[in-house]
Amino acid sequence: YTLAAKAWDDEIYTVKAVTKSPSMSTAGTIADRIEAVLVDQAITLSAGSAIYLRKVSDIEYQESAEGGIVFSHVGAQYAVRSLP
Repeated sequence: YTLAAKAWDDEIYTVKAVTKSPSMSTAGTIADRIEAVLVDQAITLSAGSAIYLRKVSDIEYQESAEGGIVFSHVGAQYAVRSLP
């Protein structure tokens, strides 16, 4: 048995907070809110309809810039499965 057309689309999106701070706290708070808003919520797509949106991996790292400035990155990669 084969399908006549593509049954679904799978996409991975990176969504993260970036703060200008050596502390991960603020970026972590923002990332927690992003997760609460995205995971298992109804989302609107420009084409097709979403079946689910789930977090698949965490992102957490710091980046050093000139002058001792530190940027904190906290977030996740999210999988979206949609019907075409």
